[in-house]
Amino acid sequence: MGSMISPGETIAIDGGTIRIPPIAYSAQLVADWRSKPIPQITRNLFRSELTAPPPPSPMPQPAPSPVEPEPIVLNGPTGAFWLHLERALAARVDRERFREQLHSELMDDAASVKIQSTITGERPQVLLGGKVFEAGESFQISHSRTGQMMRAFRVESIDADGLIVSRDGKRVRIFASTKRSPILLGEVPHPSAS
Repeated sequence: MGSMISPGETIAIDGGTIRIPPIAYSAQLVADWRSKPIPQITRNLFRSELTAPPPPSPMPQPAPSPVEPEPIVLNGPTGAFWLHLERALAARVDRERFREQLHSELMDDAASVKIQSTITGERPQVLLGGKVFEAGESFQISHSRTGQMMRAFRVESIDADGLIVSRDGKRVRIFASTKRSPILLGEVPHPSAS
């Protein structure tokens, strides 16, 4: 077990040092904040102002620290508001690209699945890559074009026309006929949605 760290103590972390703030000082800041009246709102909360961020509200000044952080500039082309907005938009674009990549990979892998045979009846089965699978089982076979093992699919249902599989929360219909391309059926229904 490590030793206890007391307020006011300076400790070394990753080649630098930090000072643990005294708890009494933090409690005093909270008490001061609570004793002040609630400030009046100076703007209409229901009106959008997309040209600039709202003005900063006055904050209590923290105790001086040995290293002063750089001031945050809210206006101008290099302001923090615009930087955060740019990062959020870039993250959104990255998420969309990732979703598109997953969709493309899903449909490419589904097109690579070749159904050798289906058996209908009380316990429907499908023959894929020389192995028999039933509904509820997962399968992983090599991609017909690249030869690499594809990520696993889960068999949802089997009928004479083919099967329905799922992966990454999406459902795909794969036909027994090689002349028909797979069809994306949408999201896997959530168990509590029924």
